[in-house]
Amino acid sequence: MKKRWGAHAARQAKACTTNRVLDNNSLAPYYTAPYEWRGNMFELRDLPDQDTLRALARRIPELDPTAVEVCLLTLRAAGDMVALFNTFLARYGLTQGRFTVMMVLFRDPEESLTPSILAEKAGVTRATMTGLLDGLEREGLVQRKHLASDRRSSGVRLTAKGRKFLESILPGHYRRVAALMEPVSEPERKRLVGLMSKMRKGISRVCEMRKKGTETQS
Repeated sequence: MKKRWGAHAARQAKACTTNRVLDNNSLAPYYTAPYEWRGNMFELRDLPDQDTLRALARRIPELDPTAVEVCLLTLRAAGDMVALFNTFLARYGLTQGRFTVMMVLFRDPEESLTPSILAEKAGVTRATMTGLLDGLEREGLVQRKHLASDRRSSGVRLTAKGRKFLESILPGHYRRVAALMEPVSEPERKRLVGLMSKMRKGISRVCEMRKKGTETQS
């Protein structure tokens, strides 16, 4: 289903307000025109070249051609990566949400996390986390038990079946990650990490502007 920019902007405003970690979609309302998205995917394939962006900048002085170019390329690459990962996960009946929950728990298989902490780490609402855990528990991949320290709270951890399942699919997943990043050298990867960290600071700055109501001021 196609989601219009207005609905996405509303979700983005909520993300800024709640200080959640922003996903790859979060850049769109601020740095690009209202292109359409399908689910979590950036659909635009015909990216504007520098000549087009410079021509647009003459009509819209606020448009920074190199900023928009980098933003669009980042969105395009992120969308393509998500599509590749979704295709792989679908082979095993997984969604990004389920996979994210399992991977957070897989960091320390012996540790139990409360649903609220899991929701915070995964960047979803508690209601969404409840649905994800219900499905994973039905399939025997996670288990919920009351905490000894507080019977009102439950702890979530991977089952033995869940751990074995991840261990069986992760080699293929990480082979794809390695193949995806193979053209980028190790020094380039380290520089890219630094550059992406700077971009995240920019995202935080825009969120602050939005909360203060200053993002549209000249």
